[in-house]
Parts: sequence; structure tokens; C-alpha cells
Amino acid sequence: MVVAANVVAGILIVRLLPLSEYALYVTASVLLAMISTGSDMGLSQGVNSLGARIHRAPELLSSLVASAMRYRRMFFAAMVLVVMVVGYFMFQGGQWAPARVGIMVIIVLVIGWVQSTAGIRKSVLHIHHNAGALFRVGMAEALARMAAVWICLFSPTAESALLTNLLGVMAARIMFSKQCRQYLVDVAVVSVEQSRQLRNFVIPLMPAVIYFMLQAQLSTFMLNIYGYTESVAEVGALGRLGQIISVLMMLNPFLIQPFFARLDDKREFVFWVRVVVMTLIFTSGIVTASGYLLPSWWLFILGDNYSGLSAELPLALAGVMASLAGATIYALVVSRSITRGQSWTIISGLGLQIGFIVICGITSTADALILNLLPAVAYLVTQGVILAWVVISWPASDQPQISKVSTS
Repeated sequence: MVVAANVVAGILIVRLLPLSEYALYVTASVLLAMISTGSDMGLSQGVNSLGARIHRAPELLSSLVASAMRYRRMFFAAMVLVVMVVGYFMFQGGQWAPARVGIMVIIVLVIGWVQSTAGIRKSVLHIHHNAGALFRVGMAEALARMAAVWICLFSPTAESALLTNLLGVMAARIMFSKQCRQYLVDVAVVSVEQSRQLRNFVIPLMPAVIYFMLQAQLSTFMLNIYGYTESVAEVGALGRLGQIISVLMMLNPFLIQPFFARLDDKREFVFWVRVVVMTLIFTSGIVTASGYLLPSWWLFILGDNYSGLSAELPLALAGVMASLAGATIYALVVSRSITRGQSWTIISGLGLQIGFIVICGITSTADALILNLLPAVAYLVTQGVILAWVVISWPASDQPQISKVSTS
């Protein structure tokens, strides 16, 4: 129900907004994705992996959460400057009024702040596998968005659409605070040891996180720079279809990462890795094939403005499935508190993107989708190699000790 409500809200925005307004909304959403990712920097993953082993000790878990919240606020402050600079260039090509641009940026920053103070608490619920609490939080956010999205009927503008997101995250933040009280103490002391463990977990991830924060938005950035407003809207609309599929990513922090973090037997770990990989292969094949065989079914969801994207649809679906598979394999890797080697994703992904831009350029929706697909495939391959290394180098006697976090 939660996923359905969020998907419906997103699709309604696609169908209600004119192409130019949806392009402005997509551009603002790109900035929002950047500030959300950049203010986290892998902290949520760190709380998932480290906290899963101490989830029965509220004092220790609260200390870990307090440390993560402190770092996240620091990252958010830095990301405000990044968003201001990137936003200046992204909004230039669209010829939007400066006053509207200013309003959109302000809303983005407010949403980012609310998310930065609520996201870590979501990890607490994931650690405890509290599906009921996650459902209540998700429903509060979804219903708030659904109630607000009808504003777009009377005012079909990008500002109205972005406000629906703000109301949704505000409702989620309130609910997260209520649902996490049973797992955390009222007053948590920021521990030097917990902070050190988080730093050791996050620092090796930061180059890759920064890269993905920027490269994921590269296609939209370049389309905006050169004024291809219609393509911006089309890429964003196809991304909404991906939202239907990417709901499966919710399983990574809620089920897969905590589950694999508790496995200490190599044979059991390998068995379940095989199950996950085979499931990903089968699902990816089915979804991608449907883009070729039944494009009209997918495009009907988006409405008449996007009915001519049957050629681009398979590229969009393939990109989503590659991202899903890569993110899932990554969850398996970091469940072992191994964060080394992630920087290789920068070399492979960036190399492919630069090569494509030099050879082909970015002048169409299809070009932008290919530019998004290439690093997703590179990421998937890199995570597969790292996972293989994790299995091969598995210690003979592996005891779950939270203090043994990679420092390289």
C-alpha cells in the first residue's frame, strides 16, 4: 500500500504537469537527490552494518545513532554550498525566472534538512526488522503526499509538485521519532569509539558516494546546460517507471544487509548469496524483456505526453535493473563491514561516461539514458568482483566483532 501510494503520487505529478513544468521539477529533484545522498555519505549503511550487531543494547545503539546524526549534520552543511553552485549552472539552460529558481532551491534545502534529521532513524527500524513501524511511517508519508498532490490539479506547477515532497518528509520525520523511541534511550552520549568506527566505515566509501552523487545527475545536468528541456522531462518521466521497480531496493537495508551481517558461517553466506544473485538475474531478464515486448503497457502509465518513448523504454528499464542489482550486491559486501575497493567504481564508471560523451555527445533522451546505464553496469561488475574477493578472503575463524572495521 505504501509503495502503491507513492508510485501513484509520482505518476499523477507526471500526468498533471506540462512538459516544461515537469522539466523544472525534475531539475529540482536532481538537486534534492544530491543533497540527500551527500548528507548521508554512507552513514545509514554504517548504522545498518554496525548497529545490527548491537541492536539488543539500546545504550550502544543510541550512541551510534547520535554519532551518525552529528556527522550527517556536518555533511549537510557542506552540501548546501554544493547545491547552490550546481543549481546555478543547471537552471541556466531552462530559461526559468530567477524568482522561481530561488523558491525551488529553498524548498529543496528545507526538504534536505528534514531528511537529514530523519534518515538515520530509518536505519534503526531496519536493524530491528520492524515492518509494522516502517509501514506506519511510510503510510504517513504517502498519505501526506497523496493529499497534497491534488494541489497540482489547481496549480500544475513545479513548485506545487515539490511541496508535496516536503509535506511527505515532514510527516515521515514525525513518525520516525515516535517509532524509534522503543529502541533508543532518551539521552545518548556520543562515544569516541562509536564515532571512530563510523569514520572507519564511511571514509573509504566517500569517494564513491561523491562520484555517484554527481554522475547519477550528469545526464540531466548536461541536458539542462544545452537547453534540451523536453528530454529532461522525458528522462524524469521514465525514471518514474523505474520507481515502480526500484521499490525492491527497500529489501536491501531492511532485510538483506542486516540478515547477511549476522551470518558468520561462510557456507551459509555463499548459499544465500547464490539465491540472491539468481533471483536478480531472473527478475532483470523479465523486466527488461517487457520493455521490448509490451512497451505500450508501460507508457500508458505516463500519459500521452510520453507515448512516443517506446524505443527509449528498454534502456530505462535496463538501467533501473542494473542499479538494483548493483545496490543489492553492494549490500552483501558492506554487510561484512568491508568498504575497501569502492573507489574502483569511479574509475570504471567515469571512464565509460567520459568516453561516451566524447564519442557521441548528449543531445537526446536516448543518449542520456545510455549515459545513466553505463556507470550502473560498471558498478554492478565492480561490486561483483569485490563480493568474490570477500568470499575468497573469508577468515578461517570469523567472529562478529564490531570494532574490526576496514580502515583502508
